[in-house]
Amino acid sequence: MSNTTTKPLGQDAITPRDLLEAVMLEDGVDAAIELASHPELVPGANPATIQLLIAQLLAHNVFERLNSDDPFTVDAAGDKFFTQDDLTGLSGIDQQTAGEQGDGGQGDDEDHWVTQTRQFEESIRVAHSVMNTAGAVRAISISQYARWDAHDVTCTDFVQHEPGHVGEFAADGVAAELRLSCIAASQLVRKSVWAATKTPVLLTEVAAGVANLDTVTAVATELQDARPDTCELIEDTILQREIHCRGAASARRSTRTLVTRFEAAAARKTHKRTKAQQTGVWFDPHPTPGLASFTAVLPDAQVAEICDLVEKRAYDLKRSDTSEDAAEKLLGEYRADALYEIVTRNLNYILDIQILTPTACQGCSNNSADANRNGDSGRDRGKEDSGDDGDDGRLGGNPGGNPGGGGNGPGGTGGDTPGPSKGRSSKKTVTRGEALGLFTSKRNAKNCGANSVTNSTALGIHHRVGALSGYGIEALIQNATTTTTTGVEFNPLTGELIHQDTSQAYRPPETMRRRIQARDQHCRAPGCARHAVFTDTDHVTAYQRGGPTTDTNLQCLCRHHHKMKQSGWQVVMNTAGVCTWTTPTGRTYTTEPGLLQTYRDTEGL
Repeated sequence: MSNTTTKPLGQDAITPRDLLEAVMLEDGVDAAIELASHPELVPGANPATIQLLIAQLLAHNVFERLNSDDPFTVDAAGDKFFTQDDLTGLSGIDQQTAGEQGDGGQGDDEDHWVTQTRQFEESIRVAHSVMNTAGAVRAISISQYARWDAHDVTCTDFVQHEPGHVGEFAADGVAAELRLSCIAASQLVRKSVWAATKTPVLLTEVAAGVANLDTVTAVATELQDARPDTCELIEDTILQREIHCRGAASARRSTRTLVTRFEAAAARKTHKRTKAQQTGVWFDPHPTPGLASFTAVLPDAQVAEICDLVEKRAYDLKRSDTSEDAAEKLLGEYRADALYEIVTRNLNYILDIQILTPTACQGCSNNSADANRNGDSGRDRGKEDSGDDGDDGRLGGNPGGNPGGGGNGPGGTGGDTPGPSKGRSSKKTVTRGEALGLFTSKRNAKNCGANSVTNSTALGIHHRVGALSGYGIEALIQNATTTTTTGVEFNPLTGELIHQDTSQAYRPPETMRRRIQARDQHCRAPGCARHAVFTDTDHVTAYQRGGPTTDTNLQCLCRHHHKMKQSGWQVVMNTAGVCTWTTPTGRTYTTEPGLLQTYRDTEGL
């Protein structure tokens, strides 16, 4: 995702950061600080932004200074901010004199080492303090930002709610602006709002550099369901006992005890919600090729039972292993084998793979910039496109889902027959040999102008694990009871689908829906990673406003972001599938189809 902010003064207008940096380098820090008192002289900025930019520029200069051979000595010839007359040593001796006095024997070498180490320690301490101060500024900014929300999903007029309110799409704006995942942004927004409203005095301590932001957010999280009077009482106790000066884990335990003492009902409510939020199973990529991480958070009784069963089975496997590499195999590997055996025992596994084939053809566009089209933005449409929620509509459950090919959508003809039959991405069952052959054979693509793609290997995508080519695909296919595949050809230079269809019906046919899922891979909203099989198939330009049911006018959106699109966020998409989102405040962000990103990552392009 790329982040592009609008420039009201034109593309060539100087940014506030550039202006402040120029003033700071030419006239010094004092001049930049003086400029901060006259924000009207800095177009597009306000006092808060100017002060933060000055702090950022100074911190960046410190980073460059600390990367030099002698970071704590002023270079009279080329220092950006200081001269030797500006600074003196801790004892009132200028740095050059101090350096000359230090040229003397082993004792002086030891003194130099101590001096340098202390200076680095001081840099670490102050940098950490500055980081906490900046974190407090971010927290209070997010808390104020989250208060602005629309009256309802059809209203684009925003109002400021009471402190503590979190707008329905506040986290989405934060995710796009900070380039965070939607989950990380949601957690950041909640913790920021709790810190600002539940522990305002402690947040002030963070801003002063006295307390750690992590510690205060841990305290605020434990107070999320407590009454205001309880929060004040506990905050006073924490300040008196200096609990906020401890580590996050210790402060969290103490706060939880205090909440249980003063307001047991709130403690129980927080515990219940936290337990529900933390329970689950997660799959993540692993740094080692061919491995993935499987994490489960369960009730402790269930974990104990699983551990006992896995441990017993692992030792059984180790004792019975007569293979040549048994002596080198570690117990951890046997535990992994045991867990896999227990989980998959007596189950039929149906493997569904998307076969993405990079190819090229005569007439394919290699310039996605020429493919820009003006689509419907989503503004002022009310609920006219709300029927798209039914295009797929699965937030979870069976990834196979309803084919979605038989419905007569609003304004539809009842027909669901797509255009040309080739490239329809139909789903079919294949034998093990056929499935394995897809990943070992080479395909020669046709020449596409000056650019050509030859000897391209098909790329297999699993909807949870991701790209399968290279590691583990053979074992996965061998262990599957049934393997189904969906083939999609695309231009690896632009990401465009080679074969595209058009349907007269509102609801896209199954073949088109699966092809859109293969192209997008996940929800197309900035920062969202929900996989495409759990999303709606949305008309970018509303069907009711003339938007066709075709590959170049469909995108995958999770239910939350489908609703967001109808509440003031605008989106357009070009023929290469690149989406450009515009927030209600006018900031723009782009998201590329996941297919092209996956291909580049896998092929190393």
